[in-house]
Amino acid sequence: MADDLWPAIRARLAQDLPAAEVNALLTGTQQWRGGGPAVPEVVAVLERLSRRIDATGELGSRAGSAAPALRGMRDDPAEAGALRVAAADALWHITGDATGALPVLRHFANPSATTATTERAPVANEHDDDGALSSRAQEALRRIEHEIAAAVPGNEGDDDRPDPAG
Repeated sequence: MADDLWPAIRARLAQDLPAAEVNALLTGTQQWRGGGPAVPEVVAVLERLSRRIDATGELGSRAGSAAPALRGMRDDPAEAGALRVAAADALWHITGDATGALPVLRHFANPSATTATTERAPVANEHDDDGALSSRAQEALRRIEHEIAAAVPGNEGDDDRPDPAG
């Protein structure tokens, strides 16, 4: 039966869907067999959602109403890594609070430090480009830690800090 439904799921994922519907589709199909051909659509939809999250973060404090939903994405180990990183970065831009962002970004910035028991969404992350995800998390970490250090009197431009990813 799943084989018969995959074409409809792939067609739906190819559309510009709200995040809640994408989540429902990916969650509902994660135990199905034969989903390999849907990977391009899953990757494309995650990239679209990530861009939406980035745009929300660029609004800064004006996007405060999005903070609860972004916190949910950032803190849910079942969410795709790309969405968790994007949500953590966006929340930093919106709230200026690095407390929740740094652990998530550090986790994805250093994939070799994660173990086989790391919780990730099975379908959504099955074919993630871990190098690109790691690079994005590392870049966000550097930016946040630089801004934090610059906010401390006497630390402006201090580039002798240890690598935040390590």
